[in-house]
Amino acid sequence: MLSGSWWSRVRRASEFPRLERTKAYRHPSRDSARTSDIWAINCLFLDKDVRGQGLSARLVEAAVKAIRKRRGRTIEAYPVTLTKNGKKLPAAFAFTGPEIIYQRLGFKEAQRLAPSRPLYCLELS
Repeated sequence: MLSGSWWSRVRRASEFPRLERTKAYRHPSRDSARTSDIWAINCLFLDKDVRGQGLSARLVEAAVKAIRKRRGRTIEAYPVTLTKNGKKLPAAFAFTGPEIIYQRLGFKEAQRLAPSRPLYCLELS
């Protein structure tokens, strides 16, 4: 049994105005698509006592399932990268989850305008 808090923040991308103001996350497909079809996973939270148990992947899987149920067509994610020397970032900076989780779930890198700010997308059918 898990104790502690864990949750994700998932909404339509249009509900996160900061995405439009952050150059690294502005993507041309958002201009041509219906904004109601594009969803964003922009935060994963896990209490420190439940980290390292695979819950981030479960949160992202649940988010994808919920978005699919709501007929979203595209999901954007903004995962964290490793540091320049290949180490994990401290948890305080890893609130969007590591790249590997999204890669394993079929998300593809859509753009990387800055080394530490990739934009990943998953197209739903």
